[in-house]
Amino acid sequence: MKRIALLMVCIFLLPAIFAEASTKEKNVQLVKAAERGNLADVQDALNGGADVNAKDIFGWTALMRASYGGYTYGRYAEVVKLLLDKGADVNIIKTDEGTTALMAASSGGYAEVVKLLLDKGANVNIKTKEGITALMEASSGGYAEVVKLLLDKGADVNIKTDEGITALMEASSGGYSKKEIFGKAQTAASERGCIEVIKLLLAKGANINVKNSKGETALVIAKDKGKTEIVGMLERAGAKK
Repeated sequence: MKRIALLMVCIFLLPAIFAEASTKEKNVQLVKAAERGNLADVQDALNGGADVNAKDIFGWTALMRASYGGYTYGRYAEVVKLLLDKGADVNIIKTDEGTTALMAASSGGYAEVVKLLLDKGANVNIKTKEGITALMEASSGGYAEVVKLLLDKGADVNIKTDEGITALMEASSGGYSKKEIFGKAQTAASERGCIEVIKLLLAKGANINVKNSKGETALVIAKDKGKTEIVGMLERAGAKK
């Protein structure tokens, strides 16, 4: 009788077990599809019962993956919009480091995605475990359009990282291109973008003479990087050593 009862329990639980396995598969499909910018597969996963806020083994949600992709490899803005329309939590944090979808999009300068996230209530001043904000990410890349979007939504220009680094310091280093993230190659375009970013930050009251944990100001950083035009701009704005 005990065996029969156990068998009946197993039979009763089988549908739930299979349903859970199916949901996990759809969750995996969802995040992978978002990472590829595959709108059709994202929709299919959601229709199949995927949790729109499910995370992959690295702690990334579909929204984070799509936001990080930007426009480089596919229709990421459309994917982001779909996920948001389906209730994706715009402020979920990647547990191990504290990254958000907004930071991911800002780091690549993806203005269209940033705007979608901000319109859904993305918190502009959330910090990673190291104290990095979306504004710092955008400033370090010289992404003036993204910086303006963040500032217009109330981004704090004077937040510091654990090492005392500000958005102004990031911009004063001269910026980087997508290529630099992997190959450390700087471009004139990113430096010009940083000049526009500096103007925006100063207009919003960025503290020009604040020092980081090494005692460096934005001016010192710009000089160390050999950014002559940025140095001149900071000096004209009243920067001191």
